[in-house]
Amino acid sequence: MLERTRDKREVQMPLFGHNYGFKPNVQIKAEFPLLYVHPVGEGHEFGLGDTLIGIKWRFIEEEMGRLQLAIYPQGVLPTGDSKRRRIATTSGIQRLCSPAMSSNE
Repeated sequence: MLERTRDKREVQMPLFGHNYGFKPNVQIKAEFPLLYVHPVGEGHEFGLGDTLIGIKWRFIEEEMGRLQLAIYPQGVLPTGDSKRRRIATTSGIQRLCSPAMSSNE
């Protein structure tokens, strides 16, 4: 992912992720990005970005009608490096979202 503003360029690379099927209808996820940040007129830095964690719960899984419904709450934790480096690789903000998913085959 590339983000470019007038003041800086930020590239998220690579994104390390892990998914684990905790139970047949429950999956947990964690993603850890490495960031390259280059503010205009300053040096560049590499560092750990913010961590995304989530859990997907498929609460309806019909075999005959093939209808599936799930919720997938996710949160971003500000785990990036902002104190030791002169260029912050974190937003410093906790964020939550809770998408819902459905499918019908």
